[in-house]
Amino acid sequence: MIADAVACRISNGGQRCNASKRFIILEKHYDLFVERMAAVMEKLHRGDPMDPTTQLPPISRTNLVNDIDKQVQQTIAEGGRLVT
Repeated sequence: MIADAVACRISNGGQRCNASKRFIILEKHYDLFVERMAAVMEKLHRGDPMDPTTQLPPISRTNLVNDIDKQVQQTIAEGGRLVT
């Protein structure tokens, strides 16, 4: 299940609207899901999109990086926690 969730999230590098951004998880499974998802995401090789070992390519535009950062900061300010 976790491998599928990661694959859905990172497919197409987030460059299209069809990458999964939300997962509905039963509360009793939530902590384990977050733990396992974070563990897999942390192991992904980030880097040059031309490098065949890269699994998580860069975000395509600076404004998108800034938008994502704002979303993360707002989520933390509203009580969310940064996992990885």
